[in-house]
Amino acid sequence: MTHPRLQLLDAEIEARTEAVREHAPAWPCKSGCADCCRSLGAPMLLSAAEWSRLAEGIDALPEAEAIRSGMAGMEAAALAGDPVVCPVLDERGRCRAYLHRPLPCRIHGYYAAGEGGYWCETIEARVASGGAEGVVFGRHELINRAARRELGSPLSWSEWQAGLLQAMRGVVEP
Repeated sequence: MTHPRLQLLDAEIEARTEAVREHAPAWPCKSGCADCCRSLGAPMLLSAAEWSRLAEGIDALPEAEAIRSGMAGMEAAALAGDPVVCPVLDERGRCRAYLHRPLPCRIHGYYAAGEGGYWCETIEARVASGGAEGVVFGRHELINRAARRELGSPLSWSEWQAGLLQAMRGVVEP
């Protein structure tokens, strides 16, 4: 079951992205783009509630085991300095667990900081050429801070998995 606060943040983000789509229909963030998913700066760090929801979506997929393996591989790639591509991305540039995606995936591109950052090269080029007219940028960091305050500290996939193993063994510390 999805954490109630996570559902509220999802609704807030969806309202914001709908407003961007309405006021700037040519905004590049839409199905099939996935530039941000192909060039992650680092492995995802999510709250336990976000990992649980994403894992629920992954578990429903026929390729669940390969995606789980890819999550661990994503961390290894980042440590080696290699490009980090989201393992949930399919060959058509779509998220296989779209309805279960975490907050960073929901806000990227729509909640970009007005001073830069959290942008892919496509959005950077659009903004540099004046193509962001009509877009009121969200506050990416405010959403992240609220999420961390209300949902808990961010964890890597392997940290979350280790916590699950400890919980299954009854070794969770108070």
